[in-house]
Amino acid sequence: MMDGYRNADDLGGFDTWDAGTKKSDANRVSQQIQALQDPLSRLAEKVATA
Repeated sequence: MMDGYRNADDLGGFDTWDAGTKKSDANRVSQQIQALQDPLSRLAEKVATA
């Protein structure tokens, strides 16, 4: 999901999230994160009720 933002030369190993990146990629990143919400909530529910 975030492999396109990897940059070994930048702090933390990822590209800096600046105004240009936000303008061009914010919607795509937001959709990818939202796609993880349901599976993560199901996992948290299983852990909490185990």
